[in-house]
Amino acid sequence: MRDHQDGDFLFGNEVNALSDAVDGSGVLSSTALAVTDGGSTDMSISIAAGKATVAGTSVSKGSSTSKTLAAADPDDPRYDTVVIDSTGAISVKTGTPAPTPAAPTRAMGELALACVRVDAGVSGVSDSGIYDARAVIQVVDPKQKWIASRLSQRIQ
Repeated sequence: MRDHQDGDFLFGNEVNALSDAVDGSGVLSSTALAVTDGGSTDMSISIAAGKATVAGTSVSKGSSTSKTLAAADPDDPRYDTVVIDSTGAISVKTGTPAPTPAAPTRAMGELALACVRVDAGVSGVSDSGIYDARAVIQVVDPKQKWIASRLSQRIQ
């Protein structure tokens, strides 16, 4: 999986991930639910075990999960979005092939884990085409959150 670098364009899903993190949705460690090619040269991807908070619900995957992406279009590239929902189900949203493709958006109650570029005519994906869309969050003790809220009210 690759992180963004200067010059890379920003996916809408990644902007959404930042917004989710503000609301408390995201993965609970930098290795949780990471998406990779799993060392294979085919259309399969591997999602690491880990914990996340999705739409206010804690979800946990105790072992890694594999998913197979749809076959590549012969003429145009596309982006697929890997998501987890509040039930812990991981799925792949297949994008639409186009000369300038856009990643499919996620639904309410879904947390984006990665965007995967599927180039035209390929028979496999690699880590260099998997863009990390996870937001790493820290769970705050409810008592600390309540105290911070009360202090904030007093300051105003």
